[in-house]
Amino acid sequence: MERDCERKVGFGVFFVLLLISLTSLLSCGRSDPEDESEQNYLDSIKPEQIQKLSRDKIVGYAKSGVGSNYVWGGDQWDPANRTWGGADCSGYVGKAWAVPEYTNPKAKPRARYTTYSFYHERKLWSEIPREKAQAGDALVMRRDGEGHIVLFVERTSDGGYLFMEAKGVNYGIVATKRKTMLDGYIAITRKTLEEESLSASPSPTPSLSGSESSGQQEQQEPGTIPVVAVQGTPGSENTTVPSNTASGSYSVVEILSENGLNLRKGPSAEEDLIEAIPQGQKFVAFAKKGNWYNVWVDGRAGWLSAGVRGTYLKVSNVKDQKVVHISAKKALVTDADDAESEDSLATLLKDQYYVVFEMEGSSAIIFLANGFGKIEESAFQTN
Repeated sequence: MERDCERKVGFGVFFVLLLISLTSLLSCGRSDPEDESEQNYLDSIKPEQIQKLSRDKIVGYAKSGVGSNYVWGGDQWDPANRTWGGADCSGYVGKAWAVPEYTNPKAKPRARYTTYSFYHERKLWSEIPREKAQAGDALVMRRDGEGHIVLFVERTSDGGYLFMEAKGVNYGIVATKRKTMLDGYIAITRKTLEEESLSASPSPTPSLSGSESSGQQEQQEPGTIPVVAVQGTPGSENTTVPSNTASGSYSVVEILSENGLNLRKGPSAEEDLIEAIPQGQKFVAFAKKGNWYNVWVDGRAGWLSAGVRGTYLKVSNVKDQKVVHISAKKALVTDADDAESEDSLATLLKDQYYVVFEMEGSSAIIFLANGFGKIEESAFQTN
């Protein structure tokens, strides 16, 4: 039986570390809710209260945790700071599945499920044959009081299987490739799923309890910047740029709202939702209408609200930030944490601008909607 969350301790280790290690052996994650009120809340959740997610959104959210720490009983991490926070296996999968509720990676959920819950309960998820597992499904094991749960990503070309999991204190949250489909585990699937691929039009994501849920910014100020349509940009019907397109006229916006912000197709809370973006991410804004900023995110254009009081976004001059200008016709973004991965996280288009998190040799690590991605030197110029 695999025991990825086990922490082995030698005879010469201090007694206090031994106690901590024995605690981690009991289960990959917490075995029960912290208190009765938490359990009552979980018991009250009904399937119709859980917002629908696409499989791509589940996997995309889970990727934001890869590289962070393993913390027993944890369920918070910071995509911009891998040394902050961490999660155990059930906290990690529960966040990616948005059960019982959606929270951004840094936020503490009101309650959480455990490996015992995932293995035995069937209210919000169902057991499926393991060979039927698809991206975003999970595999869970419980035996002799121990448990572990992993998120299934894909079957690999060489016949193996790719998972993401909070594997243990010696590993952290990682993507792991295995030769088998984890003997002794059962497969479960979230009941409320939207089936669509990344190539499809943007799907609704869980609404955040930050700016837009308050309704404060639904009354917008009139636009003050002359704008013209951008040609050849995805979603160009909602894409505008200042008539003066020099990069010096752009701004950089950083999300300050603890609950993140919703990226929308237009400058209104009534517009369709594109994506939920966590606190701390930074983007280049190329137009402004009232208290809404038009930004490039993962190759697309969308709108972020600063809120009526301007407290949801920090706005700074683009000259004060390191940004890249996409000079190639197209630029593929790859996984910043997996040098061997050839999968593209996004496709950026010529003359878009992105904020640099750090330089890695001649490559740039840039901010994405959830986490970071890498682009090669041949695709961009720096300011």
